[in-house]
Amino acid sequence: MCALENQSHTCIILCNVRKRSSGYVKDNDVRYGLKVAHRDPKSSKVIGLQCRFCIAFGREEKVGSKRKVTTTVQGWSHPFRYDNIENHLRN
Repeated sequence: MCALENQSHTCIILCNVRKRSSGYVKDNDVRYGLKVAHRDPKSSKVIGLQCRFCIAFGREEKVGSKRKVTTTVQGWSHPFRYDNIENHLRN
């Protein structure tokens, strides 16, 4: 029930919305080519990941780009959004 049900409005309930962010999943290391970069010193939970493809092969040059190719390795911090990691691998 909606808290504002007595007023005239429409309540929208989002039931099947997929969570974008999640915790660290070890199985995704192989699937996405990830390397654990940082762990919490107290709890030893993973708080940072890096792309193994960027480490091994470097970043790709974008066609038609006027800028120099970056030499940094792509990294992500907790909470991890695996849709962003998939986007990085596609581009």
